[in-house]
Amino acid sequence: MRYCSNSTGYFSLASSKWLTSRLPGLTTPVKCDLPMLHSHPLLPPWEPFSQPSLLVEGCELLAPNDKSVFIFVACAAVSRGSYRGCYVATSHAEITDLVNKPVPSTCAFLALQLTVLSAITMASREVEEGLSVDIIVTDPSAFTFSRNFSNLSAIQRLCLDMLVPSRDKIRLFICQLSKSVGLQLAIAGCQLPGDSL
Repeated sequence: MRYCSNSTGYFSLASSKWLTSRLPGLTTPVKCDLPMLHSHPLLPPWEPFSQPSLLVEGCELLAPNDKSVFIFVACAAVSRGSYRGCYVATSHAEITDLVNKPVPSTCAFLALQLTVLSAITMASREVEEGLSVDIIVTDPSAFTFSRNFSNLSAIQRLCLDMLVPSRDKIRLFICQLSKSVGLQLAIAGCQLPGDSL
């Protein structure tokens, strides 16, 4: 296995750093090139993190097959300074989980990040069972942790840390609310009282 950048037998500085952190006894010749942002300690520099996709067409409520799960995520202010997060998980046959709970936050952005973290936690458990998961939101700011690996908040870092090991099984999607029944259910769930539904 050989990963090089524009030169036979040489690794970029970021690649060399990542490889030697995994294999301390390995010595790698370093190729001098432009500095590269070392994205994440679990993510090799030559493997870019997949960016969220935009769903132009409507997303069906149920996942397409028995190896997939959809998780629809929403967060909303329910009173002054009070937020609730809700996510709806569906298999190919039914709604498998619907979680609605208050989010301890003082701002909408942080409330959304905490709700997304809960959804990623659930998605990680589904991946351990051999399933692939699509996480679908309406707000592009829900996935800001996937675009810029520097200056992440503690919550964004947790989201990224949980997502990276399962990056080939968890996909991130942004969809307009009007085109998704699942997102409509999630946003409606935010308005209902109680800690669960």
